[in-house]
Amino acid sequence: ELEESIPTPQPEKRSPIASTPATGKGLDAAHLKALFATETYKGMKGILGELAESLALNQRFMFTKELFDDNADLLRHALKSIDELNTFEDAVDLINARFVGELGWDIESEEVREFMQQVYRKFVR
Repeated sequence: ELEESIPTPQPEKRSPIASTPATGKGLDAAHLKALFATETYKGMKGILGELAESLALNQRFMFTKELFDDNADLLRHALKSIDELNTFEDAVDLINARFVGELGWDIESEEVREFMQQVYRKFVR
């Protein structure tokens, strides 16, 4: 007897979040803004107050483990630094300068995407 083949669900194709090759290695604020503005997130609204307080516990663990070398203090420091900035562009510059290279982030990873979504929400008005 023939087994019915069940199609494997394919992950939806997502736009890459890396900058264009012209801007070098790192995240590109304008590109991210355009990307996040077109994507819809449940409950996607601006974050009022501190970024650190807006993270779900599982996000905090994931970001600490995957992006901040298992160093919760480093994540806290990053969030505090981002909270002190005025624009998303400034935040992306800081993240590129301080974290992407130094911590060897895979900027196409799901974790980086999610982290940048949170940062974007902090500055979206």
